[in-house]
Amino acid sequence: MKKAIIAIALGASVCSLAACGKTVDTDNIRTEETTKTVVTETTEENGTDGAVTTTKKAAGKDKTTSAVADDKAPAPESAAYIETDASLQADMSAYTDETAQGNPETEVDPVTGTAFKASRIENDVYTSPYAGISFRPYGSLKFKSFDDIHTQRGQALRMMAAEDRWQAMCFIDDGELINTDTATCVSFQFCNTKLRFAEMGDMSESSYINSYVMAYADLLGQTFSTPESVTLGGTTFQKVRVYGEDKNTPIHVIYVRKIDSDFILEISASLSAIGDEATFESHIETA
Repeated sequence: MKKAIIAIALGASVCSLAACGKTVDTDNIRTEETTKTVVTETTEENGTDGAVTTTKKAAGKDKTTSAVADDKAPAPESAAYIETDASLQADMSAYTDETAQGNPETEVDPVTGTAFKASRIENDVYTSPYAGISFRPYGSLKFKSFDDIHTQRGQALRMMAAEDRWQAMCFIDDGELINTDTATCVSFQFCNTKLRFAEMGDMSESSYINSYVMAYADLLGQTFSTPESVTLGGTTFQKVRVYGEDKNTPIHVIYVRKIDSDFILEISASLSAIGDEATFESHIETA
């Protein structure tokens, strides 16, 4: 059984990240996909600063990632970052490349056999009866129509490789807002974890976050804060801040909540779209 370099619905996430103001080079992503099988892996701890460094050899190429920020972008003393290799591999050890790809020729239906209920937008308010939350936009945030969301998703799916398309279809795009001033967005997305991560069993929020971190720290060179619990709409979410090249200033925030044994809700928001976290969080209410 080989370890996977995790990618959560890679193709769908590329589309979502681009819409939310993150730059993604699809040519580089194709290269990453062709070289992701790990042939050898070594991990060592530096005696001087405790940094954990993992070297991976894939398709004849060396790739090294470090859990410690470089000197050009020092982390603030108060920040605690997730270590992307050493601390996450054990948690995701049951996950395999074969599970990630599923059967590329099979159409995926993430809804049948579950208790999922689609959201609705009435009087400019997003309501998810399944998650029990609502959201009222503010400032320049405007809802995309469900027709636009489905059209965008269909176009993205047609451009994906078969295995990426299978992964993307394990997710439900339940709502999306665009900031008309910055062209960045907020998305509400449900992942059927029984389909997407079949060998993980009843997947936890922490395992879901770990899979996300392992995908994007590797693919986009991002850094993630350690999760913290926040209350949104009367329920508890795990919140993670995402950092780009500037390790002191987050660019994105992710909220994760396990709904039941089938689905995890992921709310993803570009900070350039929402303005600030406190304002955004105050607009998520109990449905």
